[in-house]
Amino acid sequence: MKPINSPLGFWHTKAVEADLPCFPMTITRVGDRYDKRPLRDDWPNKAMWAAQDKDLTWLKAKGYGIPTGEVSELIAFDVDSYKSDCQAMDWLHKHRVPLETRTHRTVSGGRHFIYRLPTGYRSLLRNRNGIVPGLDIRANGGCIAFGEGYEVINSTYPITLHPRVCDVLLQSQGVRQGHQGSVSRGTYVYTGNVNRRELRIKLGLRLKTSASLAMRWSGNTERLKSY
Repeated sequence: MKPINSPLGFWHTKAVEADLPCFPMTITRVGDRYDKRPLRDDWPNKAMWAAQDKDLTWLKAKGYGIPTGEVSELIAFDVDSYKSDCQAMDWLHKHRVPLETRTHRTVSGGRHFIYRLPTGYRSLLRNRNGIVPGLDIRANGGCIAFGEGYEVINSTYPITLHPRVCDVLLQSQGVRQGHQGSVSRGTYVYTGNVNRRELRIKLGLRLKTSASLAMRWSGNTERLKSY
């Protein structure tokens, strides 16, 4: 690849090399934590491949963000492998998640495993913390950061996550918690921006977790009351 030297600065150069949708951000250490701030309002909708992004906000960047979810078709598994109680790798192996995909070492010593989302899941999966100890996901509406102290340890382009893994994440998401108005107390609610395939996926998962609903869906009205 021809060396890149962007007039918009070092981090614009690194974002171009990443060849993923990006936006400029600052990453500042505050005590034992890192403050990560996008340099643009409405950054999920303004992220783009950096080679086409000539905005001067890159000159102030101290890193870049990679949006996840529908806007980029990406999902990231955030593995805090430095934590003593981390069970993330066990979960990934249990669900046969391949690890040969684009991978970043984080400034804290963890890992970001980045995947493409299959069609039908890109707007459904949400950010979620604590899938198991040491494992979070960044999906629709989220992002991951890259800056000083981070390292690309596998530059492979993100591979597509298997729908089976997406189903596991979606089922636990729907049963355990609600997100941004699309899921509420385990009951799926149409929000007006979900396509038919996504609705079928939601319905299928709901039928798996509700015996009474599955019975009624099959046409069994034995225990229904008339008023």
